[in-house]
Amino acid sequence: MRRLHVVGKHEIFLASGVYACLRHDEPAGVQEHWSMHDVDGAHFIRVDRDGRDDDGRSVLYEALYNPDGQFERINLRAYGSATDLVQQVKASFIFYDDHAEIIRVVNREMAFEETVALSQPFIVAAAVDIFTGYSLHAQADAPDVPLPRLNIVPLFDDVDGAFHVVMDAAGPLAMQSQPARIEIAGKAVDASLYTYETAIGTARMWVDAYKILLRREQGDHVTQLTRYARRPAPKHHA
Repeated sequence: MRRLHVVGKHEIFLASGVYACLRHDEPAGVQEHWSMHDVDGAHFIRVDRDGRDDDGRSVLYEALYNPDGQFERINLRAYGSATDLVQQVKASFIFYDDHAEIIRVVNREMAFEETVALSQPFIVAAAVDIFTGYSLHAQADAPDVPLPRLNIVPLFDDVDGAFHVVMDAAGPLAMQSQPARIEIAGKAVDASLYTYETAIGTARMWVDAYKILLRREQGDHVTQLTRYARRPAPKHHA
């Protein structure tokens, strides 16, 4: 797993895993490695979405998710394929109560700064699967309210807009949920199964109690958590 920064001595391991992507039941060549550590009660999430065996593109993320259930900041580095106009993007997102500050550097030379109006709570839509569970939990907690959504979509064929940042309303989704059990790496895991309709068919998402996406089915695309390790919960003594 590639990282933007090494794990610090003050970080406590919480969980890690690997997602594999399938298209038409065949491996797509994309894997997403992730890890999660505790930093003073917040979750520090590292992600390596490795598409070198698929479209040649990769994205590395670091995100701080606070105890109040919101992202405080996200840093990323995106790498294009050999034929892309955009070879590298560095970006940082810092979130405040009413806005987000965004800095992007494209191909090591073009810098962009912008401020996007933002209200709490909001959800983040990014090019990685580990954030999906957080978004689903937020939408399930406010089923009748359209939540603001920050779309962070990497574009590798547009230098001026190499990272397209858009605010829109996510939902309210006509989403159903029910208890379910699913096998992950040979172990049965309790989960919530979220189901809703999209433009490409019914989406089914299995998410555990820790907001971790376990499996996604949407059209001909499947994402499966193939490895999952978690720090054991502390034992309570009477």
